[in-house]
Amino acid sequence: MLDHPELVAGLRVADFGTGSGLVAIAAVKAGASRVVAYDVDPFCEGAVRLNTALNGVTVEFEARSPLGESLEVDLILAGDVFYQRQMAERFLVWGRAMAGRGIRVLAGDPGRLYSPQAGVRDRGAHDVPTSTAIEDRVLMKTWIIELLPE
Repeated sequence: MLDHPELVAGLRVADFGTGSGLVAIAAVKAGASRVVAYDVDPFCEGAVRLNTALNGVTVEFEARSPLGESLEVDLILAGDVFYQRQMAERFLVWGRAMAGRGIRVLAGDPGRLYSPQAGVRDRGAHDVPTSTAIEDRVLMKTWIIELLPE
């Protein structure tokens, strides 16, 4: 977001599975007009509140999943959602339906087991620092993919 603010400038953005709020915060800093962060993890709301305060930005937080809903946004951002079969399948169905409505859906994907191989457009790759406490290496190649409508 910060390297390419034109991707979000002036747009209404949903950050799916926000975690700490990192992507939501970057979207606000890059000029998004409104950002709503979604996560079902009860600890995420506190993390998002702390991180937005530290960064001097405002992000709306909703402690739920919008899967299956029709969102009134221009862009959906998601990170690392293809780690579990059921989640990947549900996200792909929903994300492709949103793309069919003209909403751009971008996902950060480190090539997990259930990562889609078709119906996506590669939008670039980055080496992302990680911790060996949760991954098997200190850098993970992570792709930005755009979901295409069915």
